[in-house]
Amino acid sequence: MLERLILEQGYKGEAGRLARLESIDYEKITVLRIEFQNLLKINHLFVLTNLKELSLKFNKLDKIENIEMLTKLVSLDLSFNFIEKIDNLNTLTNLETLSLYNNQIESLENLDMLENLLILSVGNNRINALDGIARLRFLKKLRALNLEGNPITVDTDRVALFRIYVSAVLPDLKYYNYVYISKEERQKGLEVFKDEIAQIEEDQSEEIKERLRVEQVLADQIRLSSCFVEFLNEHQLFESMFLSDENGKILRLIGDEAEELINDYKKEIFELTQQIYTTGLQKHESRLQEIELFQQKVNATKKKTQKEGIEIVEKFLESTKVIFDEVKVILSQLNNDDVSVDDENGAINEYDTIRSSFHFLADKLWHNLMASEMKLFECIETAISDFKQVVDALLNEFIEYAQAIFVQMRNAEINFSGALHETVARYITMKAVVSEEDTVAAELQECFEDKSNIGKFILASREHHILVIDTREERLITRGRSWANELIAKMQSDEIDRNRAKIVEINSFLEKQRERFENLQGEAEKTN
Repeated sequence: MLERLILEQGYKGEAGRLARLESIDYEKITVLRIEFQNLLKINHLFVLTNLKELSLKFNKLDKIENIEMLTKLVSLDLSFNFIEKIDNLNTLTNLETLSLYNNQIESLENLDMLENLLILSVGNNRINALDGIARLRFLKKLRALNLEGNPITVDTDRVALFRIYVSAVLPDLKYYNYVYISKEERQKGLEVFKDEIAQIEEDQSEEIKERLRVEQVLADQIRLSSCFVEFLNEHQLFESMFLSDENGKILRLIGDEAEELINDYKKEIFELTQQIYTTGLQKHESRLQEIELFQQKVNATKKKTQKEGIEIVEKFLESTKVIFDEVKVILSQLNNDDVSVDDENGAINEYDTIRSSFHFLADKLWHNLMASEMKLFECIETAISDFKQVVDALLNEFIEYAQAIFVQMRNAEINFSGALHETVARYITMKAVVSEEDTVAAELQECFEDKSNIGKFILASREHHILVIDTREERLITRGRSWANELIAKMQSDEIDRNRAKIVEINSFLEKQRERFENLQGEAEKTN
């Protein structure tokens, strides 16, 4: 059914016939309407990873499911179904329009993560309480809300009161039930529901702080990710080493001596990660400066070429204006009934000469513009190639620096595990000497029977820590290389697109000029 609907909606006539001969590229589908299909369950949409608009209205759906992966959705229409609960929408953070009109929903819930939502329609449902309205305060971009047709809005004694409540509780809302919210309504609501709003603000204050903290963390991650030093600004790397280190947890059971070693090791790792972190930020700025400098040079070259092209075209248009005027005079003579045979032959010869001159100028213009464009294209291609070397050099410099630090981390791990081995062995020996084996944690009892078990714990823990360090090093290198390759690939792709568009523009311009010339005869005939 999915394939049939895509073909029906996206391709018509001959295009549809040809499309049926090939497999559908689901990643290119951005709009889909599955309407009036008696659909009972949402399935198989996970292949539409780039879907932006989805309509599932007029079906028989009773729950929202299996659309969590459609994270690029901007518009979702689930109107006229049998949905009882708002659910499974938290991942659709790009949603701007959501319609749940005419369902069986009893409460507003699970919507407060849709931070980009502009329009929300939940009209003609079974909502009969104020619960959930306050949660919409988290939707700072929400501008239009429709609850018309719900029990809470049908009761004539409560309609006006509920309207000013919504106006006051949602200060960013502009339209409620399709009607603009006036300043007077909002002010009245603030006065009437002053205590309720104060309570809502108090209840949500901690959550707001937590959300702001999470937003800041995410923003930092994005910023640091562009520098390839995400999760290296604090103790994240060290913490990840011990997070799932079961053998390390057993070794820590000896108490304060182990914790003292771990704290010293933590400080050492932090100092090393800080070196990568601060250098990463500095190198990122250097790369940005190089990119900006490159763009400035390319733009300057483009402007210079554009200026030269404009001058060439203007000269051509000046010449063609003279030619067009001459042609109009000649055609006027030819269309004159009183023209003699000799004059007519002379005019025809003159027209042919001017026509040849025009096409010569047009061909010359084409060659000049194409030569200029190809020169620009080759110049930019060379500049991109040179820029790639600059970027690679900057990136390699940072990667080599980071690799040297990661080597120090591995050495620090070896020293730490060696010191911990000695400490645990000494601890076990002392406990055995004073016959206090029963005071030692059960997980360490086997070390009394065979002290080589200590080495096994140490080795497993060290291998785990080294793996974490190696993985983070590989992540930095891989992401750095990928960024550089993607940057250059995009520059090359953009330049190819620009070049092709320019060639089309040149050909289109000259085609129109030739059409203008050929149309002169028809215009002369109409005039006469």
